[in-house]
Formats: sequence, structure tokens, C-alpha cells
Amino acid sequence: MRRRHYSEIVFLVTYLTAATANADVLQGIVSNFVDGDTFELAGENVRLKGVDAPECSQSCKSASGKGYACGKGSLNALKQMIGNNTNALVLRAG
Repeated sequence: MRRRHYSEIVFLVTYLTAATANADVLQGIVSNFVDGDTFELAGENVRLKGVDAPECSQSCKSASGKGYACGKGSLNALKQMIGNNTNALVLRAG
């Protein structure tokens, strides 16, 4: 069992080393949330790759046809996952 964990750690360290070698690194405090897939870090907007969230002002309809503020919901979900004043490190492909 210990051997398996060791190999997973070695893989993770190797992967992170390779990823950072070909990437720009942006580090800082999350200071603002733009919408459900974008936040501000070190004065730059960072968009989550592969995530397409509704815009803040966007509204959606439920299956029953009732409207709701899905944009605010996605923004709040991102805030809850990341949190304000969180120190973050972002790797951007070079």
C-alpha cells in the first residue's frame, strides 16, 4: 500500500514540474469574482479553462418554465469554492 502512494506522489511531482516548465505562473490573492468562470488574481482576470458558466446578469428557466438568476448562482458557487482573499497559484500554458 505504501509503495502505491509513493509512486502517485512521484507522478504528481513529475507532472507539476513538467507543467510549470512550460507555463506562466500567476500568484496572488483572489480579489474579485467577475462571473461563474472568471476571477481576478494579481490584477488580471483568470478564466477557468473548460468551464462555461452563465454571465452574472443572465437568467435561465427551470424545467417547469420558472425563471431564476442562474448567473448569480454560478458566481456564488465559484465564490464558495475558491473564497475571497484566497492565496492562489495559476498555471497558464505557454
